[in-house]
Amino acid sequence: MDQKGFAKEIYLIFSDRYEIERIQKLKMDYYMEVGEYEVYQAIVEASTPRLGYKFMVKLFDGTFKIYDQFGLQEDDEEIYVGHFHFPYANPSDVFEKPKWVEKLVVYEIFPDRFARKDKKEEPRELYPWDYCKWEKRAVKSFLVEILRGLKVRLTILRDLA
Repeated sequence: MDQKGFAKEIYLIFSDRYEIERIQKLKMDYYMEVGEYEVYQAIVEASTPRLGYKFMVKLFDGTFKIYDQFGLQEDDEEIYVGHFHFPYANPSDVFEKPKWVEKLVVYEIFPDRFARKDKKEEPRELYPWDYCKWEKRAVKSFLVEILRGLKVRLTILRDLA
């Protein structure tokens, strides 16, 4: 197939990210043109989902370039530096929700907006979510006022359920 563009052939270079001595190379097929871009594809049958990959581009002048996460490279001295990672999650790291939460209703509230004593009153000081000024005495803390307001409004939350 006579193609215009900058690549004569594209190869997918891949292997398990942790077994780099088993690198494989697969010629990709020209698929279509989208605007000014050429799209290539390859079907990979891998023994692991932990793929690392790069692309080797054969130019029309016969030279090669490597395309990795850093862009086009002149050569590939370090064959497995800069490779892309196929997204992978170890099954033991995948969180599965317990059955008992399936019928729960969960509300997320913003306490400093939901439970102020006087809605017209501007808060004296808004804190970042992960920060609390512990050096202030708890009784004088803005956060304690919010907690008091939440306690008063707990019936509103109970009625929503």
